[in-house]
Parts: sequence; structure tokens; C-alpha cells
Amino acid sequence: TMGYFLVFDFQLPPKSFSSLNLRYYALRLFENESAAFFMMLDHKQLFKKFGFKLHAAQTYFKGLLFCLLLQPEK
Repeated sequence: TMGYFLVFDFQLPPKSFSSLNLRYYALRLFENESAAFFMMLDHKQLFKKFGFKLHAAQTYFKGLLFCLLLQPEK
């Protein structure tokens, strides 16, 4: 069966402001180092390499939350 893979990622936008920075670093306090390392990977290239194609991408909360909807390639 064909399914979809949904990835949520917190990213600090290039043009951020102090309250957004505070929220980002507060969220990062709840993660361990391996999760923080996973968040820094280039997900688009990683999933494309392993047989997923990008179906949709959207950012929310002024660029803080990045969502990818991926579909396995046939």
C-alpha cells in the first residue's frame, strides 16, 4: 500500500526576532543531542536519496515549524 510520511521540524528562520528565538530555544531544551542533530539534517535531500519524493512542504508560525509531506517512490 502507498502511504505518506509526515515530518515536523522546528527551524530558526533567517529573519527571526527575539520572541521567536526564545520560543525556538525553549523547544530545543526538551530535546536531546541526537534529536537536535536530526533536526539539522537536510531532510529534502535525505528522503530523496532513500526513495521518497516531496509531495508538499509548508512553513508555519513565521517559519518556526516546517512540515514535509513525503510519498514513497514506486
